[in-house]
Amino acid sequence: MTLEPATDGAQRLHRCALTLETATDGARRLHWCALTVETATYGAQRLHRCALMTLEPVTDGAQRLHRCALTLGTATDGAQRLHRCALMKLEPAIYGAQRLHLCALMTLESATDGAQRLHWCALMTLETAADGARRLHRCALMTLEPAADGARRLHRCALMTLEPAADGAQRLHRCALMTLEPAADGAQRLHLCALMTLESATDGAQRLHRCALMTLEPAADGAQRLHRCALMTLESAVDGAQRLHRCALMTLEPAADGAQRLHRCALMTLEPATDGARRLHRCALMTLESATDGAQRLHRCALMTL
Repeated sequence: MTLEPATDGAQRLHRCALTLETATDGARRLHWCALTVETATYGAQRLHRCALMTLEPVTDGAQRLHRCALTLGTATDGAQRLHRCALMKLEPAIYGAQRLHLCALMTLESATDGAQRLHWCALMTLETAADGARRLHRCALMTLEPAADGARRLHRCALMTLEPAADGAQRLHRCALMTLEPAADGAQRLHLCALMTLESATDGAQRLHRCALMTLEPAADGAQRLHRCALMTLESAVDGAQRLHRCALMTLEPAADGAQRLHRCALMTLEPATDGARRLHRCALMTLESATDGAQRLHRCALMTL
């Protein structure tokens, strides 16, 4: 990762490369400059993300889906499970009110037939208006269930981007926090977890760009486990409101079968705009734009069915 300050003094987080390689047992290689996950021997799945992800199963002849926001390929059983987890944004408005954007809560349960059901994956935006009234904007409920025939069903796969108007509000462009878990049958599960970013506007509030805290521990079997890669920032704005920026929690655990599980992986590009406002440009997931009157408009909340 390379952290460069911009000409305006704002820092730009350019993710250069996180390379994670696993030994002998699972041969899963996570190449970060974008995000590349290659699964060897058991399913040969390849996840290529540079905000756009492409997951292709090879030898089993399963489907190949190239999606422009999230791409999910199926493994040996043909079942794929995409669980959108959480995008939370806590920002104090220019009048000091805090806005909680709770983007997703997820509960993943495996049924007795081995199919996974995502019961809760709500994209919610809770905003406090200038009058103090709360507005709950429900954005998306997503349920991905593999059918008995291995067909995938994607309900509500939201692409959202939150952009502030010319009033200097912050801009949150969600990139992607992903959790990729191979199941006992070799199927991969993509859990979109959480990317929280709170950026200060031109009001002189602090801006902290946390790059990466990573702990890499090799397990007894030689597989690497990335248990914590938390980027957290608690900032007090000039109005005294606290801002918690949670960036990424990553956990890489090899399963009992040697397959590795990638929990919470993030590709982010943080660029300051010409007005000093920060833009976290995400490649795939949500687009929520605020109009000049301060009201937010949800432009993209795509419903997709695979």
